[in-house]
Amino acid sequence: MKAFRNWIAPALLLLLLSVAFHWRLVLTRQYTWLDSPDIANMEVPRFQFQAREWRAGRFPLWDPTQWCGQPFLGQMTGAAYPPHRLFSLWAGRHPRISQSDLHWYLVLVRFFAMLNGWLLCRYLRRSQAAAIAGGVVFGLGSFLGNTEWPTVINGIL
Repeated sequence: MKAFRNWIAPALLLLLLSVAFHWRLVLTRQYTWLDSPDIANMEVPRFQFQAREWRAGRFPLWDPTQWCGQPFLGQMTGAAYPPHRLFSLWAGRHPRISQSDLHWYLVLVRFFAMLNGWLLCRYLRRSQAAAIAGGVVFGLGSFLGNTEWPTVINGIL
C-alpha cells in the first residue's frame, strides 16, 4: 500500500493532469498540433518511416525521407530511443500512423517530462505536493510546454 501511495498514485495523478491539459487534442477532434509545416513535412514522415521499418522487422538505419537520405540512428528522432520504438510498434499496426495516435504520443511525452520533474523533486527530498507541482511546472511550463516537437522534448529528458 505504501508503494502505491509513494509511486503509483502520483504517477497516475500526473498522467491525468497531462490528459486534462491536452483534453482538446485527445478528447475532441477539433484541434491538432500537426498543422505546422515542419511537423507535417518532417516529423510525421519520420514517424511513418520508423513505424514501417519496425513493423517489417528491420532496424531503421537510413531515413530516405529527409535531405536525400541520412542516418536515422543519428537523428533526434532516435531509432534507439525506447519510447519511440514502443510507439512505432504500437502505432505501426496500421499502414499509416493516425492523428489520434500522434496526439496521444504527445500527451505521453509530456507525461514523461512531468514524471521526470516529479522524480527530481522527490530525489531532492521535497514533499509529495511540492514534487507534483514541480513535475507539472517542468512538464507543461516554459520551453517544454511550448515545444510541439516530441523529439526535442525527448532529447531534453
